[in-house]
Amino acid sequence: MTEILGLSSLPNELLIRISQEPHLNTRDLLNLCITNKRLLSLTVPSYLQRYGIACDASVVDVSGYTTAALHGLSLSTSLRALKRLRCVLNHGSQGVRLVRETRALARVVAILDHADDVDIDLSGFLCPQKAVDEWTALLGALLRDLVIGRKCSTLTVRRGGYVHASSEGGAQLWDARADEIVRMVSGMRDGPVKVPDESEKGTLRRLTIFGAPLLAQPPFMPFMDAALTSATLTHLTFDTLSLADPAWAPALAGIRLPSLTHLTLHACVLRFAALIRLLTTHAHSLQTLDLTDTTHPYGDAPAAEHVDMPVALRGLHTIMGLPSDPPVFAEHLLSDRPFSMPALAHLELVAAFGVAERQHVAPLNRILETLASAGAARRTSR
Repeated sequence: MTEILGLSSLPNELLIRISQEPHLNTRDLLNLCITNKRLLSLTVPSYLQRYGIACDASVVDVSGYTTAALHGLSLSTSLRALKRLRCVLNHGSQGVRLVRETRALARVVAILDHADDVDIDLSGFLCPQKAVDEWTALLGALLRDLVIGRKCSTLTVRRGGYVHASSEGGAQLWDARADEIVRMVSGMRDGPVKVPDESEKGTLRRLTIFGAPLLAQPPFMPFMDAALTSATLTHLTFDTLSLADPAWAPALAGIRLPSLTHLTLHACVLRFAALIRLLTTHAHSLQTLDLTDTTHPYGDAPAAEHVDMPVALRGLHTIMGLPSDPPVFAEHLLSDRPFSMPALAHLELVAAFGVAERQHVAPLNRILETLASAGAARRTSR
């Protein structure tokens, strides 16, 4: 009598070869992956390879076929820690797909123990009104999970960069079954999920926000509150024109970072009151200040009596991109009357010398004379 062999009786090499068959469609490969624990570990690498992801990779860049690739990562039995996770969410006006991608990214974050560097790129997305509430709630919760769960050391949220064409045939099969599949797979993983103790857990040390004004909106305030009051954050970078918008006022006013050493405000439009508050609040820890291409809103130039920072920036050793316009701010900041900067070793003073700017030459000379009398180690003007 001929014995009928089942799928599970096939050798590993043959099962892997079947999963690599290019004519095997996505639905069938998915069903093969979740059949049992053995097939899951054998076939998920083949699934991820369809989207250019190695199952044991320490650097994962999901910038094409985004939904399917993210769901493949959520099936992985080896995903625990990454050096870098980059995800581009960009599918134009298709808000339903944008929600689907964000939900898939949230599942990956949920099973991830730690990533050294997480970069979320919102290039070119356009979320229709009907999907705004759901999408912002998902993205806000995802970002908060990264911070509260101490799952990354460096977090970058950007709107800009490259845009990939993506064709996700068969992605609709995830909608109805994704949560059920993830729950099923969680029970198939090799051993229990290790919960790191406090000494092993990742702590947020760098936060960079590139041109992402949506983060000032109410759904993202829990994330912003958690990130901008982190006891471990040492590097904070804003590169967005919108900081003078009233929507940013609560987030900027709430910044309390006891370990902040490097503050970068690049190409920002920022009110002087907010800048002075940042400097005053972090005077005890700040070491580097970069104001390259940062300007103030029209009519927001401070009068001398309004520049009041009654604290010493004793640890500040580098100032980059300090504008001489308006001169009163730079003159007051660098003078030794209100406070001192004994550690200042490098200064980049940005001055405009045009016909219309000649009125600023005298204040600039006064600034340089103040620096000379204060004995700054090095001076650079451009």
